[in-house]
Amino acid sequence: MSLTLMYDILLLSTGLPVVMPMFDRHTCSVPKSQIGFVDYIINDMFEAWNGHSVDVSDLRQFLLKKL
Repeated sequence: MSLTLMYDILLLSTGLPVVMPMFDRHTCSVPKSQIGFVDYIINDMFEAWNGHSVDVSDLRQFLLKKL
């Protein structure tokens, strides 16, 4: 049984809601979830790296241009 199917069965059997809307395969838009991943995960990761004297400014600017 696939992990995805087991996850669906677990949610349905317990009545738990999907915690993050971008993980709900029935309403999820793949392009929007990819952009959201970059906005909320990758951007914050770059900011954290900049806080530790790791220069990722060029890489971050390149990424922002691609969005």
